[in-house]
Amino acid sequence: MSGGGPAAWPYAVGSSRRHDFRTVLRPGFEPAERLASVLEAATNGHALTEAALTPGRVVIREVEDAALAPLTLVYWIVAARGADFGVGGDEQLRDAAGRTIEVREGLAVRDSAEHVRAAGITRADIGEAHRQVRDAYAAFWSATGPFPPPASRPIRLGAHGAAAAEPLQHCEPYRPPEPPDDPVPPVRARRGFSVAVVALVVLAAVAGGLAGWAARGAPPPPPPVAIPSASSSPSPSPSPSPSPAARPASGPFELVAAVCEAVRSRDFRTVHEWLTVDYRQRLAEEELAGVVVGTGGTNAACIKASVQDRTGSVTVVAGAVTRVLLLKIEPTEAGAWEIADIAVGG
Repeated sequence: MSGGGPAAWPYAVGSSRRHDFRTVLRPGFEPAERLASVLEAATNGHALTEAALTPGRVVIREVEDAALAPLTLVYWIVAARGADFGVGGDEQLRDAAGRTIEVREGLAVRDSAEHVRAAGITRADIGEAHRQVRDAYAAFWSATGPFPPPASRPIRLGAHGAAAAEPLQHCEPYRPPEPPDDPVPPVRARRGFSVAVVALVVLAAVAGGLAGWAARGAPPPPPPVAIPSASSSPSPSPSPSPSPAARPASGPFELVAAVCEAVRSRDFRTVHEWLTVDYRQRLAEEELAGVVVGTGGTNAACIKASVQDRTGSVTVVAGAVTRVLLLKIEPTEAGAWEIADIAVGG
C-alpha cells in the first residue's frame, strides 16, 4: 500500500438467506467488538435521512466515539444481486422470508471527515472495496452456522488511478449510546447454591434439636415411618411441569421478557421455541444467541425491555457497547404470540 491518500479498510454489513443483518466484513483494526456494533448501527437507520438510505448514494459519516476516534465511515447501499457477489445470476438476492437484500458496503478511515472529503473517494476506491466485500459475502451467503466476519486489508484512497471524486452525501455524526451507570445485574437464581444453603439450615436445626434432647437426658424421637395399607398402591409421581419452551407465550411482553432473561441466563432455548416456524427454520438456536448478544458473548447484559404495539425493544449492554434489538411480534391463530424477526435497531 503506497501513495495516495489516507488508509481505508473495506467493510460490509448485510443479511443473507440464513442470517440476519450483521457485519460481514470488518475493518482489520481494534477494538473489533465495539467497531462491529458501530458499523451495524451507524449504517442501518440510526438517525439517517432518506437520502442517506437511498441505494447508490455515497454517504460520509463521522463517528464520535473516544474508543475509536478518529473514525469516518464512507458507505453506499447495494441492492444485492447474485452476480455482483458471485452467488448466482442477475436475480435480486432474497432472504428466507422473501425480502430483498441490501448490503452496506463501505470504507472505514481512521481520520476526520474533513480530511476524508479533501482526499476524495473515487469510483476506483469503491471498486477495490467491493472486490474484498464480494469474497466475504460469498462465504457469508454459503454459511450454514455462525459466521465470524473476516478482517479486510487496507487500501490507500486515490491510489488506483486519477479519477474524479464521487459526490458525498453528508450525514450527522454518529454517537454511540452511553451505557447506564447502574446496569441491572443478572437476576436468575443460582439454584444449586440456594439448595445448599437450605440444606445447611435444615441440618443445623436438626442438630440443634438432637442436642437439646440429649441435654435433657431423653432419647431423641424416632423418625416418622409411613405405613401403607394393604390396598394402597404407590402414588404416581406428579407429572413434571412443562418447560418454558413447551408453553406458548401468552402476551407480547412475555416474549420480550424471555429475550431479556435469555441474555442474563445464556439459555436461548425458550426464545428459539417462541420464534415463528419460518424464522425458526432459518435461524438455529446457536445463531440466535449471536443475533441477540452480538459479539458481547458472556459479557452481555439486558438492561431494558419494552413493548409498543407489535414491536418489542430490548437493550443489551456488553462492556462499553450498547445494542438495541427490535422484535417483530405476531399473534398466532391459537391466541398466543411469536417472534417473527429480530433486528438491530438504532
